[in-house]
Amino acid sequence: MSYNKKGMEILIKNVQKIDRQHYEPYHDSCHKMVWRKYIYPVFGISYRTFLRYLKIRLPED
Repeated sequence: MSYNKKGMEILIKNVQKIDRQHYEPYHDSCHKMVWRKYIYPVFGISYRTFLRYLKIRLPED
């Protein structure tokens, strides 16, 4: 059985989508607060992993 990275792509897209919805620069909803309120409770990923996912550019569908 071959492995593809489709599941990881879906996870990264969801994380980036949530960040785009809630991120406000120079306000209470910085990346750290978005991670603390929305990302960590649902996905359980660390802050460094969250920042790494934000830097990844995925092809548009």
